Order: sequence, then C-alpha cells, then structure tokens
Amino acid sequence: MAQAQSASAAEEPAAPGGVWARLADRLNPAFEYPKVRDGIEARLLTTSRGIEYYICKNPRTGTYVRLAPDEYYLLGLMDGTRQVKDLVLAYFLQYKSFAFQRIAHVVAELRQHQFLVEEPRDAWAGLNRHFLKRTFAYKLDQMIGSFRYHEFPLTGIDGTITALYRLFGWIFFTKPMVVLWLVLSTVLAAFAEEVFWAGITSVTRGQWLAARSTGLTALQTLAYVVLPQAVRLAIPPLTNRTIAITKNTALGSAIGVSEILGRATSAQAFSGNATPLTIGALLYLAIFLPLVVASRSLERRYGWRRA
Repeated sequence: MAQAQSASAAEEPAAPGGVWARLADRLNPAFEYPKVRDGIEARLLTTSRGIEYYICKNPRTGTYVRLAPDEYYLLGLMDGTRQVKDLVLAYFLQYKSFAFQRIAHVVAELRQHQFLVEEPRDAWAGLNRHFLKRTFAYKLDQMIGSFRYHEFPLTGIDGTITALYRLFGWIFFTKPMVVLWLVLSTVLAAFAEEVFWAGITSVTRGQWLAARSTGLTALQTLAYVVLPQAVRLAIPPLTNRTIAITKNTALGSAIGVSEILGRATSAQAFSGNATPLTIGALLYLAIFLPLVVASRSLERRYGWRRA
C-alpha cells in the first residue's frame, strides 16, 4: 500500500512554486492568448498633419478604438494561438523595438472595449473609472486632452447619425453637391469681402487719425476702433446675401443635384397638379424662416441705435 502511494506520488508532476506561482502565471499578461472577435471593422484615416491611424469598430457592442499602424499590425496577429510575449517578439522583429508595456496596454484596451473574445474582468478598474469621472480633475484632463489630440468623445450617436444620413445626409457627400457648395461658397466669399471692405471704408478718416493720435498703431486702430464699427455695418447686407446665396442651391438641378425644387418639378410633371410645388414652397419656408428670424435678431442686437 505504501509502495503504491509512493509510486503514484512519484508519477504526479511537481508544481514548482505551488498555487501562488500558478496564480501569478494566470495573472501575468505575458501569458495571455488574446483573440479578436469576428466582424471587427477598421478604416485607415489621416490627420491634418498627414499622420495615419486606424479607427476600429465593434458593430456588436458599438465601441470604437483608435490604433496606430504598428498597433493595428498586432491586431492581425491576435488569433488566439499566440501569447502576448509572442506578440512582443513579432513586434520586435517587425519594428526593431521592444515595447512590452505598450503591447500589454493595447491588449488591455481592446479587452476593455470588448474587441476580444475574453470579456473584461477588471472590476476594480471599472469602479475606479466610475467614481473618477465625477471628479473635477478628470473633467479638466478630458477637456485638455480633447483639445490637445483633437479628439472629442461622442457616445450614443450612431443610430441618430445613421438615420440622418439615410434620410438626407447622403446628398451632401455626392460629387455634384460638393461642386455646388464650393461654387456657392466662393461666390459668398467674394460678396463677404466686398461687404466688409465697404464697412471698413465707411469709417471716417477722422476716427483713424484720432486713434493714431492716442498712440495706437495702425493694427491696433484697425482691431479696436475700425473693425467693431465695420462688423456692425456689415451684418445686415451679409445676412441678406447669405440667405440669397443659400436659396441659389436650387440652381444645383442644372448639374444633377437632387434638391427640393427639382424634386417638386418632377413630381408635378407626373401628378399633373401643383401640389408638389406647394409642398416645396412650404419646405423652403420651413428652412429659411428660422434663418430670417436669426438674421433679424442679429441686426437688432448689434445694429446702431439712435439716442
């Protein structure tokens, strides 16, 4: 009996370090086998400075993550057959840089945003973030980071943006519409230049000389004396011209833009009555009436008042 027990004990492999060593290996991020979920979408984008990056989306959870090109390279290797230490070696062979902490952080971020098959398991981190978001330091850090990295977090807008795009937003991304906006923007810029120039020249020469006599430079005179008056004078003609230019979007039907007047004319030809044109007129009224009210409010607020 004793001989059988000693034989069985000899057959069992000895666990070096015991349960604590096994627990340490289990919690060690180097021994994890990250595996990316199926259906992950990615798109290559470029910043205003020409720096490339990837935006990855998990359609199932509606979460996003931004990855650098070298981090996106690791995403393709996370198939569940490689440990994190293997990813570190592959990254070193590809980019000649040892970046264990960075790779471990990428894996943790992907898991936290549910891009990996393994669900997030760090309950303390989630609880800590929940209470941290209530602090002033966190809000200040988020605001500074948003302006620093040009990233403004927006949550829960996927459904709204998709609905607006399918309803009418797709029109603004067609080539004829882009050409129309460029042409109308150029025309409006030309009118705006003349309007502001007229406002500047309407300020009498005596005010220029009076400002210069107080010691102001020409630039300070323009900024503190002339422009405040010129902008007030330019508001009424500029708002009127903006509304008139916006109405000229109806000319887009000549280059294939599907706008209100073109749609109403086509519907009127098929129906044989003026109802589509009446509906088009009501739509124009609904679009431009708020613009007219806003422009008149600006004129009343910033216009010259008689004593």
